[in-house]
Amino acid sequence: MKFSLGSQILGEVRSVLYGYPDFVFSGRSKDLKNGIPVFVYHTIDPGQFEADLIFLKENGYRTLSMDGFISILNRKGALPEKSVLLTVDDGRSSFWRYGFPLLEKYGMKATLFVNPGWVLDAGACRKSLKDVWNGDAKLHEIDGLDPGDTILCTWPELRAVLNSGVVNIESHTLFHKEIFINDRIVDFIDDKTSFVPYCTPVTAWLTPDDIGKSIIPEKYYGLPLMMSAPLMQGLPGLKIPEAVKAFCTARYAGRPCKDDNNAWKKALFHDLKRSGLLNGIESQDAEAIFKDVRQDLSIARDIIQHKLGPDAGNHLCIPYSMGSSVAEQAAISLGIKSCFLGVRAGKRINSPGDGTLRIVRLKHDFLHTLPGIGRKKPSSVYWIKVYRRLRRISVY
Repeated sequence: MKFSLGSQILGEVRSVLYGYPDFVFSGRSKDLKNGIPVFVYHTIDPGQFEADLIFLKENGYRTLSMDGFISILNRKGALPEKSVLLTVDDGRSSFWRYGFPLLEKYGMKATLFVNPGWVLDAGACRKSLKDVWNGDAKLHEIDGLDPGDTILCTWPELRAVLNSGVVNIESHTLFHKEIFINDRIVDFIDDKTSFVPYCTPVTAWLTPDDIGKSIIPEKYYGLPLMMSAPLMQGLPGLKIPEAVKAFCTARYAGRPCKDDNNAWKKALFHDLKRSGLLNGIESQDAEAIFKDVRQDLSIARDIIQHKLGPDAGNHLCIPYSMGSSVAEQAAISLGIKSCFLGVRAGKRINSPGDGTLRIVRLKHDFLHTLPGIGRKKPSSVYWIKVYRRLRRISVY
């Protein structure tokens, strides 16, 4: 699933008009008295993240644990002045290498949402900023472990993070999964396709059999990519016959070895159309949609709790913030305690009594618009966001 530049800009305009909390524009402390802002990170840039934590500390902000945050929303705890919740999506290795050590250094808390289907075991934890501070590693060595931040935290690292008491670990669904929603072929998988766990179109082909395994790109070469949407959006998905997979992988294997113009894709597209195999594609009914969504959430929670214990995996973050009543009802049926989204029109902040199934979040860009010394004007934040869009730097 791709976000066009136009859709990103339109989404930003809607957020400005209907979604951002009042403190972003006013800088007034009184606009925080009835609510708790939640900020979301993805890749952790150590310089920026440390600056954010210093800003919070110097201005007297308190970072909440998940339990503390949910208790306040349920009116079971008092709303502390100057309280925020920090969340981090995907569980990329930068959280282990930089984010976790910095949280400990400044005495801050955060919640990490992970995709357990992608998480791998390992013999030991990788080095981090702690090792740099202790003189056991150089910073460039830590940077070099994963320069593109395309690798996820491992189970030993997640276990260490959780046991620290600094970080809660919760579910971001099983695979960050997408589904095919119509049979219009937009591309075929090849060696130019992204296989980065949190931004790969291959998730539409994944099954529970792929849990905990390193992805083998060659296994998917030649498979078609159709119009897709996030699983949690609750739309009717397509059931692709196994014959389609067999046909496409065989054709890919038999393609000319040198094909700079992607002629094999054009040929495969026409051959697949003529084969009639696409006529066997079926669309899901409402019962099947709910079953798939619920199964994804259930398996994700079970894996997290099997690996980390019963105190993890009880809360949910919806990928791309594209949820649905289907996902909401599935979460309720499983006893999931809360559901996190992104910016939503008509709800600017999270307040006691709001409920816990539609929690709104702001990108971390806006953390420095909180009232306090060193506060940034929203215009400066927007310029950074516009720059990212114009440079086509990924939102995630």
